[in-house]
Amino acid sequence: VDEEKKKEDINNALHLINQERRDVRMLGMSALIDITAKSHISVENLSFDFISKYILHQPEDDKDNQSKLRLDALTVLANLLEQKSIEAQFVIDKGLLQQLIADLVHNNLHVAFQTARCMVSICRFSPSLKANIAKFGAATVIDQAYEEGVARHKLLETEVKQLKLLTNIE
Repeated sequence: VDEEKKKEDINNALHLINQERRDVRMLGMSALIDITAKSHISVENLSFDFISKYILHQPEDDKDNQSKLRLDALTVLANLLEQKSIEAQFVIDKGLLQQLIADLVHNNLHVAFQTARCMVSICRFSPSLKANIAKFGAATVIDQAYEEGVARHKLLETEVKQLKLLTNIE
């Protein structure tokens, strides 16, 4: 896919995400997940502020559309970090690090898994942020997430195992 087409697809997805109707926003988020999962994207001049808006918003019900949008935003963030499309510093600049650490033990294991993907990428590509993670007392949370993964979610277990290795948590 040529860069111009990819940029147009991203802009269309971002346009949908900024609409009023939830179903349209969900469609845009789904398209963005697909685009960001496949390859590195150039994000200069693009606004990804919606990511922090959805991640920092805690819906009361884990089964509603807001929860789905939040999970999708975490997935987009994980994809962007894994593909090195955004710097790990984005997580600090948007005030997301503490929320990501807390979400490692979220009741919804899919949320915990996407959060673990984010944390692994942060540790892999940003040594300075990796040190900050330990300061936030993440060792206990990482251990809890690992136990939950062992018991109930193989992908979460695998990601958290990598996170433990990267952060030198035994």
